[in-house]
Amino acid sequence: MKVIRGSCFWEKDLQQSDDLFKQLVRMGRATFNWLCLQLHTYLGKDPAGHGQPLHPSKQVAVALYHLASGASYIVVGCVFGIAESTVMTVTRQVMDAILKHFKDSWMRMEELFQRKKGVPGFCLAIDGVHVPILQPPNDPWKSYVNRKGYASLAFQVMVDSKASI
Repeated sequence: MKVIRGSCFWEKDLQQSDDLFKQLVRMGRATFNWLCLQLHTYLGKDPAGHGQPLHPSKQVAVALYHLASGASYIVVGCVFGIAESTVMTVTRQVMDAILKHFKDSWMRMEELFQRKKGVPGFCLAIDGVHVPILQPPNDPWKSYVNRKGYASLAFQVMVDSKASI
């Protein structure tokens, strides 16, 4: 069975809506553009080795969409108009690029964590908390009720060794 793929989602549809963009790649355009700028030297090659490479921004978008949505390679390929094998390769390439580019920063944070907190092997700390709220009266689906049965908003915080959020 031949899968029909359309590439206008990335080239046209996603470029028109900032809200949709942020929802699908989990970051705003400014942060996305900054990340693409940081990674472009690692992503200039054709991931499949068969011709013109995908633009680095499309490679980053494919990887972020795949990681954020949990969608299969087939679904991501259909959304972006590329083959599922390209989605797999691009996602791996982008992750490798992130690890290579930011390795020194993470190593410095790891050293600071060990020196300041006495904990080896960490560069960040993440924690979350449920803040109790009154359940909104017009919420028939009880959207704010957590697994413990009370209404709350969930907050997640990530800090480095200097306790910077």
